Amino acid sequence: MSAPDIARKGVPARLDMVGRGARALPLGLVVLSLNGCGGRAEGHDRRGSASDAPLQLATTTTVASPTSGVVELSGVLEPERRVALASKLHARVRALSAEEGQRVRVDETLVQLDVRDLQARRAQLLASQTAAAAQASWSEGELKRSRALTESGALPGVQLDEVRRVHDVAQASLSGVNAQLLELDVNVADATIRAPFAGVVVRRTVELGQFAAPGQPLLLLEDDATLRVSMAVSAAEAAALTVGQRVPLRMDGPLSGEGTVTAIVSSGDPGTPGLRIIVKFDNSAHTWRAGAVAHAALPLPRTKAATVEVPAGAVRYRGSLPGVWVVRDDRLVFTWVRIARTTDMTTQLSSGVGLGERVVRNGGDPSLRDGLHVEAMR
Repeated sequence: MSAPDIARKGVPARLDMVGRGARALPLGLVVLSLNGCGGRAEGHDRRGSASDAPLQLATTTTVASPTSGVVELSGVLEPERRVALASKLHARVRALSAEEGQRVRVDETLVQLDVRDLQARRAQLLASQTAAAAQASWSEGELKRSRALTESGALPGVQLDEVRRVHDVAQASLSGVNAQLLELDVNVADATIRAPFAGVVVRRTVELGQFAAPGQPLLLLEDDATLRVSMAVSAAEAAALTVGQRVPLRMDGPLSGEGTVTAIVSSGDPGTPGLRIIVKFDNSAHTWRAGAVAHAALPLPRTKAATVEVPAGAVRYRGSLPGVWVVRDDRLVFTWVRIARTTDMTTQLSSGVGLGERVVRNGGDPSLRDGLHVEAMR
C-alpha cells in the first residue's frame, strides 16, 4: 500500500478514534459532575436536617395571678415644708448655732454673719443724716422767710427761685441718706439668719469662720411635723380611690399608722406616663423620719379582665415595650404584652398571653428569634 493510501486510510481511522475519545470525555465529565452535585445535595440535606432539630428551652405555663384584695404601693417620705437657708451677703460666718439633726424653734437664730463693716458704714450714714437734716431744716426756714419777703415786695422773685432750688437740693440729699440707711439696715438684718418655722436641721454646708457668698445655701431645714408620700398608681387603681380616703401606712419595722389621700395628680413628667396619689399624715410626735420608705396597702380595684403570672425573667423589652417569647406549635413567637404589676420574682400580665400558654423563662436570651423550632422543656 502506498503512502498516500495509508494516509487516506489511517488518518480517518485516527481521527475517528480521536472523535470517539472527544465524545467520550464530556460524558465522563458529566458523570463526575452529576456525582459531585449529588454529593453536595446530599450533604446539604443532612445539614438542613441538623439545623431543623428543635432547640430545647426551659418554659413555664402561665397561671392566673393570685388576688389578695389589696395592692401594695411604696414611696419615699417627704417633709411638708423644706427650705434652704442661704446668705444674702458676702461676709464671714461669725456665729453658728445649728447642728445637723438639731430641732429648732421658729424665729430661732441659726447663723450670724460678721457685718461690722456695715455697722461702721451705718455710723457714717447717721452722721451724714444729721448734717443733711440740719441743712434741710435751715433751707426750709429760708424758703418761708423768702416767700414772705417776696410777697411784701422786699425780695425779687429771682432770689426766691434760688432759695427754692437750695431747699430742694437739701431735701433730696436728706432723702438719699435716709434711703441708704434703710438699705443698710436691711443688709444688717439679713446678717442674722433665723428659722422661718419650727423643724429639724438636716444639712449644714458652712463652718464657723467661713466666708459666705450671696445665694450660697448654708442650712437645709425641714418641717417634719406633717409628712407626705407620693406613690405611682395605674388609672384603674386611681379610680378606686377618692380624695380624703384614709389608707394604712407602714415602714420597714414596727411603725405603722394611717394617712389621708390629699390629691390624685399626673406623674408630673412627660416621659413617665401615669398617675400619682399624695398621702399626708400627722407626725407631730416625730416618730417617722423623712427619707424613709413607706408602704401603703390600698384596695385592689375589681376588673373583668384577669391577669396571668409569669417569671420576671420571661419579660423582654424592645425599646420601652415589653413582650414575651411564647411557644406555639413548636415555634417561637414574640408577643407584645401589657404589664399589670411586677415583683422581684414574678410579673403579672393583663393582656398579650392567655392562661395555659407556654412562655420561655429566659426571655432575654439573644439567640431567640421568631419562628425558631423549639422543644418546650419544663
